[in-house]
Amino acid sequence: SSDVCSSDLFYGEEFLREFNATTMLATNWPAALAKYEVSWTLMPTEHRLNQVLSLLPAWERVWSNEVATIYLRRQDEPDS
Repeated sequence: SSDVCSSDLFYGEEFLREFNATTMLATNWPAALAKYEVSWTLMPTEHRLNQVLSLLPAWERVWSNEVATIYLRRQDEPDS
């Protein structure tokens, strides 16, 4: 029996910690999105990151239903 999750092996523990902190808005999440050059997101529709992205002109909601929402970063807008 192992306590290591397969995603830990693929992505690495540090990346997963940063991902969780970013999606929970617990860190400087705009810097993390820029660091990894995130150009789109796919999150549960009610997720707090979607709520924040909806307020930013650099992000456009391109698809949504009751389960998931996709945001696309606009190339011609600043991040703030």
